[in-house]
Amino acid sequence: MPCRKAIWCSRAATNAILAAMMFSRRPAWAGYVCAVVMVSAYGLVGCGSHSPEGSTMAATTHNETSSPPPSIPGPLNSLPTSASSSGSPSVAGSLARSSISSSSSHSPSHLSPSFTSPSPSPSSTRRRGVGPVGTTWQLQLSGTLKTTSPAAVYDVDGDATTAEQVAALHAAGKTVICYIDAGSYENYRRDAASFPASVLGKTLEGWPDEKWLDIRQRSILLPIMAKRIDSCRAKGFDAIDADNVDGYSNATGFRLTAQDQIAYNRALTQLAHTRGMPIGLKNTLGLIPALVDSYDFAVIEQCFEYNECELTLPFIRSGKPVFEVEYQLQPAQFCSQARAMKLSAIYSTLALDGKSTLC
Repeated sequence: MPCRKAIWCSRAATNAILAAMMFSRRPAWAGYVCAVVMVSAYGLVGCGSHSPEGSTMAATTHNETSSPPPSIPGPLNSLPTSASSSGSPSVAGSLARSSISSSSSHSPSHLSPSFTSPSPSPSSTRRRGVGPVGTTWQLQLSGTLKTTSPAAVYDVDGDATTAEQVAALHAAGKTVICYIDAGSYENYRRDAASFPASVLGKTLEGWPDEKWLDIRQRSILLPIMAKRIDSCRAKGFDAIDADNVDGYSNATGFRLTAQDQIAYNRALTQLAHTRGMPIGLKNTLGLIPALVDSYDFAVIEQCFEYNECELTLPFIRSGKPVFEVEYQLQPAQFCSQARAMKLSAIYSTLALDGKSTLC
């Protein structure tokens, strides 16, 4: 389904601020409009949360236990080992998510701390890039594939797009990114039966056919994701866009932590890279400092609408493109700023049907 994201009410001047504010669960008052102003590397920056509801973080008792956190350099070592899931909503794809505490009835019988990716074959050494910083892109996840966009990069659904369509886009000089869902279960996917009930959490608000996944159960989920990436590679795709990798900041039904998310997201990069495929970080702005070195590009939604595009700049400074999409703002409201920041920005309809305007 269309991409989606969580909104963070903070700006970071230092890693210590990031660890203290962004990487932690937002407290009860985060459901109200807030303003945080601080001097950062980008100057005087403000931010606001956009939650229409004031949610109450009630004390809850959970049966789950988190998997051992990965070794994380710097201030991330001070992240909490558990927290209630909460995040403020944004229009992502085509709906807003509410900011509520995550009380879970799931008690997984096994939480896997690691997963060993199958050894890559000799042909897996291909590692094409997705273009330079500022390269143009097109995003389409529904409807009949439109191939007339002048964009250099196409991000399209891995299931719905055929090998022949990928080849045709290549013949037109396009780079083609394979969209997969890595953090939620969709009951209409052809591999839906591969997901046991133990990994299925809360239904995504507004998407009755999707459920959050317990990303701590990596021994179950990563082989499924490996097969999805293998399918993308077999069709000739150039890179991976793995969606819903920010469950730790949403109400999933599981007590996921930032460390759980980092471990899972890094495992996804390993799966892609051992198959010779670049992979992009979808949203997950609060964890960019910890993950920018592991990922090859970023796919971000609505960062101009919510005044948080500065958080993507570690990718730009690393020479990695940031593909950004706005659904509510018109091109005249953000394109000039996007070009100045070297972001690859577009306006798209919420349907993500290929009707977009390039900056």
